[in-house]
Amino acid sequence: HHWAQALPLFQELEFKSLLKDIAPLVSSNVYETLRNNTHRYDFHTITTHDQLSNLCQLLKDAPCIALDTETDGRSVLACSLVGISLCIAKGSAYYVPCVVNNGTTDLTRDDIITALKPILENPVYKKYMHNAKFDMLVLAHHGIYVQGLAFDSLVAASLLTQDWQSIGLKNLSSYYLHEEMLTFAQVLGQGKYKDFSYVPLDVATQYAANDAHQCLRLSDIFMQMLQKEGLETLYYTVEHPLIAV
Repeated sequence: HHWAQALPLFQELEFKSLLKDIAPLVSSNVYETLRNNTHRYDFHTITTHDQLSNLCQLLKDAPCIALDTETDGRSVLACSLVGISLCIAKGSAYYVPCVVNNGTTDLTRDDIITALKPILENPVYKKYMHNAKFDMLVLAHHGIYVQGLAFDSLVAASLLTQDWQSIGLKNLSSYYLHEEMLTFAQVLGQGKYKDFSYVPLDVATQYAANDAHQCLRLSDIFMQMLQKEGLETLYYTVEHPLIAV
């Protein structure tokens, strides 16, 4: 079981012979991984105007908001926003799909941007992200200029991890939280789906909402670690301000 947790590291370091050895121990069944998450956490899909309105009220009352975007590509200059995931407390998270090609939603991308823009652009609401630069550029291309970025768990991880460790969210979740996350390739069915908007909405929700959920949890851990290691000043006065550059 513990051997199986090394999978993300072996993938990152391209230990191909070890990957063959470990393969029988690791479930490749996406739905099995999803069921484990579903029992553990409440991940909600936001597809109606009432749900979106209720979510916005929750966000306004929250002490912090972990935020992640899903796109139809990896190039920040050439991709479009497919969905936004949000988490305000451990145990539950929300996925707001903007483009749905495998499921149904009452909301258009414009509906979602109009609702979330005032919250995401208000610095009063603290935002946590993993690789904030990517998500902030994607959102900016859609007219949302995020203010109030309080923490980037990727940047913090770069200060706290060993040289051999990957600072990708999936690997950090495995190492620090001992929870396996679905990879993007698994969710896309190894190329079965054209892009994330074609992934079945229940699977897309479990994947995307978990990104925001684990970002929130890792941010809490890393804030404590920065303090313990005496790295708070380095993070907040040197590294964090550079995110916007």
